[in-house]
Amino acid sequence: MHWLTFENRCIYHTAVLVYKSKAHLTKYIEELLQFAFNKQYELKSSTKGDLKTKACRTTYMKNNFSHFSKTVWHKIPFHKRNLPTIYQFKNQLKKYLHSL
Repeated sequence: MHWLTFENRCIYHTAVLVYKSKAHLTKYIEELLQFAFNKQYELKSSTKGDLKTKACRTTYMKNNFSHFSKTVWHKIPFHKRNLPTIYQFKNQLKKYLHSL
């Protein structure tokens, strides 16, 4: 039936929210996430579109959306993260999650 498991559905929806935030399609999520950006230097983290988060010392903070979304986003391959449209991203993300 090609259904995603519950864990993969959580990953899928989180990754879609991060992609929408990166593409400036959602304002409320953009406030929670910060992408690596450097005007002076072309750093690897800023060209790959990595997320920045603060260090987490408690389990409460590790279960926070911003920390979980960083973990999910960094597991997705770079070429899938930078697809030009949301439709292509969703399609490739589902294929990727089915292959796991």
